[in-house]
Amino acid sequence: MTLFSRKRLITFIIALVLLMSSLAAGAEGLSAYASVSDARVFNGAGQVVGTVSLNTAVNVLAVRDGVCLVERGGATAFMLQSELSTSRTQTEPAAPDGVTVIAPATFYVQKDGARVYNGSGKVIGTLNVNTALTVTAYSDALALVSNGSAQGLMYRADLGESMVDVQQPDNGVTTISPTAFYVQNDGARVYNGSGKVIGALSLNTEVTVSAYNDALALISCGGRQGLMFRTDLGGSPVETAQPDDGVTAIAPTTFYVQNDGAKVVDANGAQIAVLSANTPVVVDAYTDSLARVSNGGTVGFMLKTDLGSQKAETSYVLQYGATGEAVSKLQTRLKELGYFSGNVGGNYLDLTRAAVAAFQSAAKLSATGVADEATLSALFSENAPKAPSNSGSTATGDSAVQPATGTAKAMDWWTSDIQSIFARGTVAVVTDVATGIAWRVRRNGGTNHADVQPLTAADTAAMKKACGGRWSWDRRAIFVTINGVNYAASMNCMPHGSGSITDNNFNGHHCIHFTNSRTHGSNKVCSLHQAAIKKAAAATL
Repeated sequence: MTLFSRKRLITFIIALVLLMSSLAAGAEGLSAYASVSDARVFNGAGQVVGTVSLNTAVNVLAVRDGVCLVERGGATAFMLQSELSTSRTQTEPAAPDGVTVIAPATFYVQKDGARVYNGSGKVIGTLNVNTALTVTAYSDALALVSNGSAQGLMYRADLGESMVDVQQPDNGVTTISPTAFYVQNDGARVYNGSGKVIGALSLNTEVTVSAYNDALALISCGGRQGLMFRTDLGGSPVETAQPDDGVTAIAPTTFYVQNDGAKVVDANGAQIAVLSANTPVVVDAYTDSLARVSNGGTVGFMLKTDLGSQKAETSYVLQYGATGEAVSKLQTRLKELGYFSGNVGGNYLDLTRAAVAAFQSAAKLSATGVADEATLSALFSENAPKAPSNSGSTATGDSAVQPATGTAKAMDWWTSDIQSIFARGTVAVVTDVATGIAWRVRRNGGTNHADVQPLTAADTAAMKKACGGRWSWDRRAIFVTINGVNYAASMNCMPHGSGSITDNNFNGHHCIHFTNSRTHGSNKVCSLHQAAIKKAAAATL
């Protein structure tokens, strides 16, 4: 059965022909939209070649006798004017059968673990009791819910218009106002929530209890919390009789450690801790020689002579990392005596430590680089030794440096003070044992040994002359002189790596080794360097 009768089809085709004639004459385009679902599309013969859905946009090129020539996506065809409109048709999608659409309303989850599903019935999450949700539609069994931007489906049985009155579970814990209790026996243990021992408390230590169950109590003491067995606690201190073994029990009292390295031992005399000066401890009993102490949960015994009721006066010490006016005064004094070449800035770093070690060496003190009380006393005395001068004439004429004389002592790189004496930033005089030529170097780095650079271009020239006029990796026996003391060492003559001195005609740094120092590459002791060090230690210049 055809869509048109023969007569009607002829009329439609004539309209199309006339329409094409009008188009040939020129017609302006017009936007239009399909006004019915499945609007028909015709070809030039008047045959239906397809349909378009409601509100599909087309461009109308011409209109004649109820027929429109339209264009869409670069293709032209014909549509009935009655199935087109100049504006979109407003539509409201109908809800599926059995679905009721409602104004957004708040509902609450009625049980823990209520499931949320997607449109395919897959679980996409769970919710806790009393979670608030927005419901916008429902069927007999399901509701469409949203929480923020997330949507899903839930069983209506899991939702309600009001919150559920949730009863608190009975876990056997009773909460009380913070109340003072007292430890009933020595060494009572304190546990964390996992049952691990985190400390021990002595007899009659006061704690605060805020909750308990049948076996345990939640306590706090000294700002820390933990759990203790209720049998280890009581509402009042325990009255202790004086024992016959000379032990005197006292109320817990704070005392202070009087010296660094004071030992704490257990009942068998085994060391369990070492405390520094002025560490506070709590004493609750003592004998003629010992005191029972607790500190940070540790209970043990200390000599009474290591304790005092007042903090001990400590000696004044300046060391690496210190800052402030005292360091500035130290640097100023070291500069006056010729040991410190840096800027006075109040920062105790490598140059300051090297200067202190140099002064200690000159003052015949242990060269630790730490300005202790003895060092400060010697430094600010009227007869403090000045730094020896490295200037003067030399037979070589290559550098204004006086070669070392006498013998040199070997220093172990790891067990002696040589790393402090020859600290980073320290300037030393190097004397080649074979030639007697001397020059200055500055240590800039190195960990397994000293990395150094000639101080000036003149020092570089003197070094190169001592090395036979060429740079090489040959090991050479040398004296390293610092503050008038000679140290046996070995060096190579090859510039390598980097260096902070850029105007000395020496591209990089070279290495100086001392007894048992190691190479940086292999981290091993070099036998050739060690042989050269022994040669230097046996030499007399």
